[in-house]
Amino acid sequence: MQAEHLRARATADPFRVDPVNAAVFEEEISCVDRPWGRYVLNLIAYAHLIPVIDGGIAVRCNRHGKLAAADWKAHTATVGRPCLQCLGQYDPGLVQTEREGRLDDPSYIERLPKDHPLKARENVFAFSMDCASKQVLQMLALTLAPLPASGTARKVHAHHDEEKRHGSAVGPWSRNGSSP
Repeated sequence: MQAEHLRARATADPFRVDPVNAAVFEEEISCVDRPWGRYVLNLIAYAHLIPVIDGGIAVRCNRHGKLAAADWKAHTATVGRPCLQCLGQYDPGLVQTEREGRLDDPSYIERLPKDHPLKARENVFAFSMDCASKQVLQMLALTLAPLPASGTARKVHAHHDEEKRHGSAVGPWSRNGSSP
C-alpha cells in the first residue's frame, strides 16, 4: 500500500518503487494529549509513512459536575486511513496556540469559557490503562496481520446484516471459512 501511495504522488518521470518485504516494521504509539504533539505525529504518519497508533479518552459530566460517562478509543493513522485531525483527536486551531505557549499560561486558561475542552482537566487514569491496552492491540494487529484500509468495518457490518436477513453465514467467521 505504501508503494501505491508513493507512485500516486510521484513527480519524477519515470518513477520506480521496489517494495521490500522486511522483518523490520516501524510504528509510533502516541501518548500525548496536546494539539501540537498530535499534529507532529500526524505529520510523521503521512509524510514519513510511519503508522501512528493513538488513543483518546473523552469524559462527560452531568449538570452537577459529576462523572456521567467516559469513552475511550484507539486507532491507527496511516496511509489509507483517516488522519488524527479527521478523527477529531486534535483541534488544528489550537496547534499554534500551544506553540505560542498559551496553553501553559494559567491566565489564558482562566479566560476561556467554563465548558471549553481545555478546562476539562479530567483525571482519567482509571480509563488510561484500558485505552493503552487497546493501543497495544492496534499495534499487534498492524504488525502481525496488517488490517485492510478503513471502511472495512462498515463492510463487515453489512455482511452481518445480510446474514441476519438471509440466515447464512458469510465472511471469515463462517463455519466453512468462505467469503462472499
